[in-house]
Amino acid sequence: MYKKIIDVKFVHLLLLYMIIPLALIVVWIDQTLLHSKILISSPFKPEEWIIWVYIFGMPHVISGAQMFADTEYIKMYGWRLFRILAICLALPLVVVPVFGAEYMFVIFMAFIVYHTVAQQFGLTLAVLKKAPTTAFYAWKWSAIGVGSVLYLMLYFAPIPLAYVNNEWKDLLVLSAKVLLAITVLSGIAVIWENRTNKLGSWYVGLNIALIFTECFLFYMHYFFLIVILGRIIHEFTAWPIYIAHENNRNLTVKHNWIYRMFGDFIPITILSVALAFAIGFALLYITKLLPFFASVIISLSIYHFYTEHFLWRRDGILRESVKFV
Repeated sequence: MYKKIIDVKFVHLLLLYMIIPLALIVVWIDQTLLHSKILISSPFKPEEWIIWVYIFGMPHVISGAQMFADTEYIKMYGWRLFRILAICLALPLVVVPVFGAEYMFVIFMAFIVYHTVAQQFGLTLAVLKKAPTTAFYAWKWSAIGVGSVLYLMLYFAPIPLAYVNNEWKDLLVLSAKVLLAITVLSGIAVIWENRTNKLGSWYVGLNIALIFTECFLFYMHYFFLIVILGRIIHEFTAWPIYIAHENNRNLTVKHNWIYRMFGDFIPITILSVALAFAIGFALLYITKLLPFFASVIISLSIYHFYTEHFLWRRDGILRESVKFV
């Protein structure tokens, strides 16, 4: 069977941002031709679609974890990963009885916003090939702030703030406007600092466009599209990186115990994805049968969000198997 190194191409990752004009076209068609039928008939959040729940989230988390069935990785990160996993699994046992289940979900949403936005900014640094500047940090943290405010208004129970009018919503909307202004201005400064790097400038510009578009969708009440935009770009950015890592790391020698069990019958590019979805589906099915297992799902997701921020650092061992071009 023919095998080769897989590179992750920044140009291909940029193409994912085509979903931004597609979302705006959907809004335009719905407003001008369909008399808001899409807006009226669509769910408040895409999690109400069963297929969304099974495709996005847990398979991604499993894919990020299964690469650690590797002796060298376990020796380097094993104890640290185990300690973090134990803390994440214990978190609901402390938070839910003391503060309530909604605060566990707030913690979950804070992690997912940071993780989703930070991934794109980490890749932007890789494209820029420069150390972060003051303008970059202002751009990054203001964008995380905007995302956090939007998600808080969409997901905070029992009544999403997006649907009410009170002083709390007014304060959050004002905060989002200020943070969005900082995001745009600092992002323009980052583009100016890196004006000779065309690919990097495009990456910065498209991430500014993403944040701006999500705010516009909130204003237009297309709340489900806000989540769809961020999640699709995040997921389909991560999958090529995971697949490239698994393929390249196990190209000549199968370091991963899981892939070793299957021999050479199934290409790792297919096997890694298939296993992630199979295990992810199984965990979600268990949750359907045993609702209390949902806390384990949330803990595993928080574990994934937290560990990813240090596992994929430029000087980390995982990056040795992934080349960005």
